[in-house]
Amino acid sequence: MVKFLNSKCIKCLIEKYTSDIPTDDEEIKVKYIKRVLSIIASAEDSSSAPEVVEKITAAQGDILGVYPDYSAEKKYYNELILGVQDTIENNVLSSNDPFISAMKYSFAGNYIDFGTIYGVEQKQLIELLDNSQTLNVSAFETENLSRELKAVDTLVYLIDNCGEIVLDKIFIKTIKRLNPGINVTVITRGEPVLNDCTAEDAYAVGMGEVANIVSNGTAVAGTCLDRISAGAKAAIDGADLIISKGQGNFETLMGCGKNVYYLFLCKCEKFSDKFSVPKLSPMLLNEKRIKR
Repeated sequence: MVKFLNSKCIKCLIEKYTSDIPTDDEEIKVKYIKRVLSIIASAEDSSSAPEVVEKITAAQGDILGVYPDYSAEKKYYNELILGVQDTIENNVLSSNDPFISAMKYSFAGNYIDFGTIYGVEQKQLIELLDNSQTLNVSAFETENLSRELKAVDTLVYLIDNCGEIVLDKIFIKTIKRLNPGINVTVITRGEPVLNDCTAEDAYAVGMGEVANIVSNGTAVAGTCLDRISAGAKAAIDGADLIISKGQGNFETLMGCGKNVYYLFLCKCEKFSDKFSVPKLSPMLLNEKRIKR
């Protein structure tokens, strides 16, 4: 796997996880900050940020006595996007190319990510949804993905954040219209982590109506193939094609060598620099054609 922590990742992790510590006890604050710095300092160079965050989250529970709880945010954004689901689906169906339209809405939804230091602003989300059809997505990889989806029997779709998953559901329904015989499995996080989607969250927005749902069994905000559940591993290994949503899945899967199409908004300096694109640019990349 090509996972790596660079100076930008380390700076971001320190800023996000040592600010606004939920205690007034100075001794506990110092103990917690030291643990965070120790976790980062001892991380392997090949580690991904989501794997480091898992350990920091455990430290929050051990030292601060609280685990981050994004259940309210998850519920809020699921309900927000469910509220406009019918309008978006009608827009997709009436567009010149429903596949591209649905994919662009799905891209816009990837903004709903509480794992970044920038936070989520509802106004910017609405603007992204309203302007989603103007997103500049790779025409080359769009054509490749569309062509492959029409020909495969099994698709695994690695989902990412709540709210976003409603738009993924519309995208999956569109894919199934293109290929009515395709079998789709979505893979969720195994435990609550940030505002990422668990199996319970996926069922709550009706994902079970369009795809099989499998938990990956871990609390990592990504997909670590050496750690996921047997069911998730079997689904991934048996898939003709994989769609991987979000930066966390990209960070943990990049270099796996499988037939993966990565779909995410570029939300951090590390990847903006890597791909020479502005923040929030849509990235559609194929695992076998990424320039390392």
